[in-house]
Amino acid sequence: MASTWAERTEGDHSTEILIGRLSYGGVWVLGAVVALGILGLDFAALLGALGLTSVAIGFSLKDVLSNYISGVILLAARPFSINDQVAIGDYEGTIAQIQLRATTMRTYDGRLVYIPNQQVFQASIINNTAAPRRRSFLLVGIDYSADISEARQVILSALEAIAGVEPSPAPEVLVVELAASTVNLEVRFWVDSRRAGFLATTSEAAQKIKESLETAQIEMPTDIYTLIFRNAPPHLAAEMKEVLAQASVPAVDTAGGP
Repeated sequence: MASTWAERTEGDHSTEILIGRLSYGGVWVLGAVVALGILGLDFAALLGALGLTSVAIGFSLKDVLSNYISGVILLAARPFSINDQVAIGDYEGTIAQIQLRATTMRTYDGRLVYIPNQQVFQASIINNTAAPRRRSFLLVGIDYSADISEARQVILSALEAIAGVEPSPAPEVLVVELAASTVNLEVRFWVDSRRAGFLATTSEAAQKIKESLETAQIEMPTDIYTLIFRNAPPHLAAEMKEVLAQASVPAVDTAGGP
């Protein structure tokens, strides 16, 4: 029975052994109490002694017992499974092992993290692989003079050519901001929820979108800054105007007055 329950809750072999031993010990303790009662021992006094002992043990092993109780709840509720990619508090990685005392996670840089189950139980858990797909997005800035409808169509065509982008739900291109020098578009699309596929497809989409917009001669300008120099010497102002004109930079105010 313990073995079957552990397998259903995806516990490892050590969890199975621990559950079996706890069940075995519990049966022996119950049997001993009943046997002592039959032999004439004051059952109420025995329970009182056991109660005081339990309180003392409970205070001394409070954190340990809390971890085990949290582990039982996690194994039963199953907010994640082995090989799921999750974020638990400040940690993010792949679940390697679920035990009654602690959960083992392998981070994306190859390290193992042992997180006490009490901490897991109390933390916010993000399961990135609970569904086979999740949404990614990119922010693309185009020039104010560009045709937004044309840019949207170019981006959507670029995404259609990427095998890792899911056709359903369909990709979206939304205008999200009129910034100082660009019209910002948010490109949303669905990809494989596992980290490797998510990063690879998002990277490929960014490259394809950039190349497609350049081919369509849709500019993606960087931020434009206006430089104002006050009280600049006349000879320096003239030199700066000449340099900036050669560099095709927008007009710069080099007025000498305040």
